[in-house]
Amino acid sequence: MAGAGATEIELGKEIASYGEKCPGLAQYAIQKFAESLEQLPRAIAVNAGVKVLLNATVLLMPNTQIGTF
Repeated sequence: MAGAGATEIELGKEIASYGEKCPGLAQYAIQKFAESLEQLPRAIAVNAGVKVLLNATVLLMPNTQIGTF
C-alpha cells in the first residue's frame, strides 16, 4: 500500500541495492542518496507522534512482508 512514505522506503531499498553493485566512489553517493530517502518517512512518523527509534522496524516491515509494488 503506497502512502506514509512507503514509496520512499521502497525506492531507498532499490537504490541502495543498486549502489552496492556500482564500482568506485559513486557507490557512496548512491548509498547516501538512498539513506536520505528514508528521512521523509521518519519525519512523517515523528510528526505523527511515533517514537521512531523504538518503531523503526515498523516503517520497514509492511514493505518486506508484502513485497514490491
